[in-house]
Amino acid sequence: MTPPDPFESLDQALRELDLPSTVRAAAAALDLRTLRDLAATDPRVLEARFTLPASHIRHAAYYIRARTGRGWQEVFEALNHITAAPLEEERLISRWAELAGGLTDSLRASPLRAIPDLDVRAVNIARRLGVTTLGGLVALDAPTLLAERGFGPKTLAGTTAAITAYVADRASKDAGGPLDPFASLTALWRALAESLPAREHIVLDRRAALDGPVTTLDGVGTLLGLSRERIAQMERSALAQMTRDDRWVTALDERLRRALEDGPRAATAIAEEDPWLAALRDVPAFARYVFRRILGGRYTLRVHDGVATVARTVRPDLAERS
Repeated sequence: MTPPDPFESLDQALRELDLPSTVRAAAAALDLRTLRDLAATDPRVLEARFTLPASHIRHAAYYIRARTGRGWQEVFEALNHITAAPLEEERLISRWAELAGGLTDSLRASPLRAIPDLDVRAVNIARRLGVTTLGGLVALDAPTLLAERGFGPKTLAGTTAAITAYVADRASKDAGGPLDPFASLTALWRALAESLPAREHIVLDRRAALDGPVTTLDGVGTLLGLSRERIAQMERSALAQMTRDDRWVTALDERLRRALEDGPRAATAIAEEDPWLAALRDVPAFARYVFRRILGGRYTLRVHDGVATVARTVRPDLAERS
């Protein structure tokens, strides 16, 4: 006997629903004809790909919840047989651990009340556990937080974003040392990237290769349904926003100059001497991206016989290009 379909109520034509025109246009572009088709599409991808206002996503989500009693994301995961979005949750847990390990002592001492937009559920959990500082909050591992009632992956993501934004704001106000609030180059990069619009964040994440292999402009374009030229434009915009306050760029340049005063060096040796630059050893593709796109090709990272070597470029205009 065939079990009943729990989502039978979603088999309604979209044309019969009073949806925002932006959602209708996005559905038409993806050939989505029923509410089930729409619910089976990741709302986060839909929002990013078509730049849909959050209010329009909520409007569409209302119909899904009204018929199923569940949120859009939950229904999407169920329709696609995703169990608790394990990969996304794993990524969030990894991000939280990196954030926790990347804060300086001065940031750890920050009172939680100083962090704008900190999720109220995180605040309530901290209050119940007697935690009053940022250091105390990040000392709670992600699985422990996710086990708390009402504290799901979305709350963890929001809490992480609020903290990284706070760290970035502290950095912009620290005229004496823009790199100091961050434990590493990768921590600084993530904090700055958190403030980018969703689609530009995706573009930069794929192009900078911090969390995976480098994706070509064409590859990112296929992912977002945009042209190669549009992706290149969005990448330039993202980098411009990242370097609007360029004090960190100048400070990074000086840090690398000091590390290379005696000439080219192995990335491993640089990282051992200055763990803040561990990305040169651990994420060479990302380091190359920063050298080319942020530091104007003034440095190179090349691998020979398994040894990665960093050097200053005599002619930046002749540096390798992507």
